[in-house]
Amino acid sequence: MKIEEQVTSLKLSKRLKALGVKQESIFYWRKTSLGDYEATDRSNVYMPKDTFYSAFTVAELGELLPNFIEVENTSWM
Repeated sequence: MKIEEQVTSLKLSKRLKALGVKQESIFYWRKTSLGDYEATDRSNVYMPKDTFYSAFTVAELGELLPNFIEVENTSWM
């Protein structure tokens, strides 16, 4: 299975970065010399921060979620 099929899409990765999610992941979307993006592991991310986005796995997304959510005096765990 390709990396692209196992991580967040480029569109979602861009949105998460815009929302301020910390950019620490095993995989990243990296801008290539042709101007498009490719999914790669962290060993290939050596470019300026504006040229890559974290490509989170399901496990990484799960770790980012809070233990509970409270909205208008109602809590969910």
